[in-house]
Amino acid sequence: MSAHEKNEMNPQLARSIGAHSVLITGQGEMAVPAAKTLAEEGITSFTLMSFFDDYQETTESQMIRVIREAGYGASIRIIQASRHDLQHYLFPQETDLVLDCLDNDDSHGALEQSCRLQGLPIVMAESNGNSLQVALIDPHAKSLSLLFQTIQSPAPFHPAAKDLLELAAQEAGQLARSVLIGEPHFYDASRSIYDKSTKVISQEPLTLAIPRYPRMIMVGSDRRKQSKSTLCLALAHQLIEQGRPVRILKVSHEVPGTKTAFLEESRDEEKPRIRSFFQAGCERVARLIASEANMEDALSFFLKDFYETMDRNGVLLVESSTSRRFTQPRFFVHLTALEGHVKTSAILTRRFADLIIEAPFTEQDVKHIVDQVNSLMTE
Repeated sequence: MSAHEKNEMNPQLARSIGAHSVLITGQGEMAVPAAKTLAEEGITSFTLMSFFDDYQETTESQMIRVIREAGYGASIRIIQASRHDLQHYLFPQETDLVLDCLDNDDSHGALEQSCRLQGLPIVMAESNGNSLQVALIDPHAKSLSLLFQTIQSPAPFHPAAKDLLELAAQEAGQLARSVLIGEPHFYDASRSIYDKSTKVISQEPLTLAIPRYPRMIMVGSDRRKQSKSTLCLALAHQLIEQGRPVRILKVSHEVPGTKTAFLEESRDEEKPRIRSFFQAGCERVARLIASEANMEDALSFFLKDFYETMDRNGVLLVESSTSRRFTQPRFFVHLTALEGHVKTSAILTRRFADLIIEAPFTEQDVKHIVDQVNSLMTE
């Protein structure tokens, strides 16, 4: 059964996917089959971005054709840019995901930087000489920059067999779909390598420039005072009842020049919220205050004690959106609102959430998060 037929059987899913916009950059070997797969998944808004120095009208025409043939009446925007401007490029505001079909190794890092500055996830669908590579990329982790940091001479190009190309494109489509329906898996993301000569498919872990925390749950939100603390308290109650030790860290992103501070809360604290955490049974409660410039170093330094000394069965609940740019938690929950201003830190991180829930959250939301976390931590 085709993706189109599946979506016709599930109109709600089709609408959910179709409400998003995907930008495809580059015209490498995987551009056409990947565009076809995404169109068949139900995407109805595409931006096709090519570069003046390697523009291929035939490839662009093929991409437009396969998108049109999917039958969803997709809108298509065409952009040409200079490769030299890529790292400073501002993608259209409605973009939700970037599909990297670049075939020039020294451009991936610049693309990743642009996506990092705009909070856009990347699906890499790259052809490199004798292999195809597919991966879900968190630009905050700088995996593409690390993967392509050594510029090498272009490898001899060998076209991929049709079946191998289709398999790689299908995986790229599945990864894109997982992001657009709110079920990504950035924490344990790996890259798939499709060898053109042997047709062997292998997987390798992605190298990250930020640390992973397998016992960290992070809670972010669209704006301030949106029940992050209340959700952390509800999660703490259930996790502690199930025998998991819990610690709480609230991270405050302050103005430039703010002096970094790590404040450990006392059990004698009179503030109702702090007292409620301790009454729920939390081991430790703390607050980290740092400017954006100091945030990465401050988190790394203070988590050495606050996180590393936890029980192996314990959970650290982090109340923060900004911290997601500098750490990769085991599970990231984002509270969203249908109306109102969205803070910058949320714009840069909310597309990387493992779960997005509307505020106010429900008891069922809490149970779902706890079940997910317990399942992940026992893998």
